[in-house]
Amino acid sequence: MSDDLVRLVDGVPVLEPARTIADLALLLDQRELTAVTLAAMQRQLCALDDVRKWQKILAGRPGSTTLRRVVEEADPALESILAAEFGGLMTSAGIALVAGYPLRLGGGGLVACDFADPAARIDFEIDGFAYHSSPQQVARDKARDRRLLRVGWVTVRYDTDDVRRRPRRTIEDVRRQQAIRLAPAAGPRV
Repeated sequence: MSDDLVRLVDGVPVLEPARTIADLALLLDQRELTAVTLAAMQRQLCALDDVRKWQKILAGRPGSTTLRRVVEEADPALESILAAEFGGLMTSAGIALVAGYPLRLGGGGLVACDFADPAARIDFEIDGFAYHSSPQQVARDKARDRRLLRVGWVTVRYDTDDVRRRPRRTIEDVRRQQAIRLAPAAGPRV
């Protein structure tokens, strides 16, 4: 194996992350491989272009069809497979949201919305249990929601059950949230 594919991490030789993802296409199904790819990109271990490069180099070998599908569908703006599923759900329902929307806050702060409706000023956050269940993260999420509210945005959070077990209700709720925020104000907006 070429030396440029291997690097040392704490003295241990490891394979380049994008090549590892390509090799995992031999073992994982598309959903699992998408989750690994999104996690690697979120942790800035590799870029989608790195994975795409290996998909082209290894085209035709076992697993290459799965890898090609992942490369075609993976969106670097998404942070998790759950977010990707939510994005697919919204697209299938004809709801246009912006994934990874950068929102400037007062004082020079910047946050990335999982999905945003800039016209309605809604931040739709997709909260997987693994990352959003600790008391510390719940407190950070609440503080973030309050910062967005101060600049006129509301945050609506959906979890795994909303996306996977209640997709119709989630679609209806997104539409309802948009309608509420876009309705002409009958009085002062609270």
